[in-house]
Amino acid sequence: MQSFEITDRQTLRNILETFSTFDQIRWNYRYNYDLINYSHSSNEITPEEQLLTHWLCFIVDRQMSFQRIWDIGGYIFSDIVYNYSRKSQKSIRELENTYITNGKNGEKRKLSTQIIQNNSILEKYGFYKKNKNVEFSSRYFATDAICILKTLLILEKHFNRSFGEFLYRVIEDSESLSESIIKLAMNLELLTYDSIGTVTNKSYKDKREEIEKTSNDFTIIKKDNKWKCNRKRLWCAVRDYLKSPEFNEIFVETLIIAGFGNADDYKRTNADLLNSLDVLELPGDVWNNSTTFRNGLFDPYIKNTRKTWTMPKVIRKIYNQLNPLDFYPEQLDVSFDFVPRMCERKMCDICIFGDGIDTTCHKTEGKYCSVALYSFGYRYKCDPNSCKLFDNREQLKNVCKKRTDCIREI
Repeated sequence: MQSFEITDRQTLRNILETFSTFDQIRWNYRYNYDLINYSHSSNEITPEEQLLTHWLCFIVDRQMSFQRIWDIGGYIFSDIVYNYSRKSQKSIRELENTYITNGKNGEKRKLSTQIIQNNSILEKYGFYKKNKNVEFSSRYFATDAICILKTLLILEKHFNRSFGEFLYRVIEDSESLSESIIKLAMNLELLTYDSIGTVTNKSYKDKREEIEKTSNDFTIIKKDNKWKCNRKRLWCAVRDYLKSPEFNEIFVETLIIAGFGNADDYKRTNADLLNSLDVLELPGDVWNNSTTFRNGLFDPYIKNTRKTWTMPKVIRKIYNQLNPLDFYPEQLDVSFDFVPRMCERKMCDICIFGDGIDTTCHKTEGKYCSVALYSFGYRYKCDPNSCKLFDNREQLKNVCKKRTDCIREI
């Protein structure tokens, strides 16, 4: 097979650097990202507990509404973590029996906990009253429950039930920030997913007994040059720790509390950290693997790709050939917001890669950027005197080769 080749380096560079601009806009404003509905106030729940809640939410975040996971799952997980870290339940088995309710024939079906105080977010889902139960079940509940139990067992047996101590021990002797990011991803996978496979209601009990034994032997991986991981939600979580206005602050504070002396190196504004983010992998999903997205913005400018298209692998190859450039692979995750708003709705006539933004860009300082709002749903104040999107609009116009097909179908 012929080797992968980029046929139009400059156009592809322009496309990717534009997505980089939107990624920077995404993380510039705190409320461009959905927050977790914690069971306790920020004065009651510690940064470490918030971070572990976030990790548990991502474990169950598969093929269901992420909003429901943050709103309902986040409430229950934060209550679990709150009691776990305070050792309100003496054993993990006791914790399991408290929160997991049985379905028919003893099947493990859902998580449940009592509503501590009136919660306006839960009310939207029909959970109204204090002292009543709120319930949540993920799509792959048996597997997810085992992953969560494995996580909590290892943290209990090796890190004093402290997620912060785990994170500290993973990165403490890293030679560089890039190395520490890879080690963080490797060991989070080891902590939660390693050797789990698919768990059914029938195999749940046996798998639980297995992880109770194997969790005794956990050892942090220091280095593994062959390690590769395409686990979408793992990379989303690591990304949040390093880039999110909310979770990066919590991540750094958790490291400080755990006693890590170089915690400030992980502040999202640190230039050395920003230069290390190219090791983050793109979380692959239905949007960045969209046929329209691929055929419009990537296929016209590359050749000799595999028939089985996997955007995380393709974008890593593109990055390796084009680097240095003002873009790194994970930044293409903004496609999660772009593709459903633009490509799926055939909004080619106002797309920055289609007919352009001249008819929609208002160039009014202080008002929200209209292009970022309708293309991605991101809030960002317009600065017409230093706007890459406006300055580069002509060289981006009509670079999408699916534009003609989309316009014809309208």
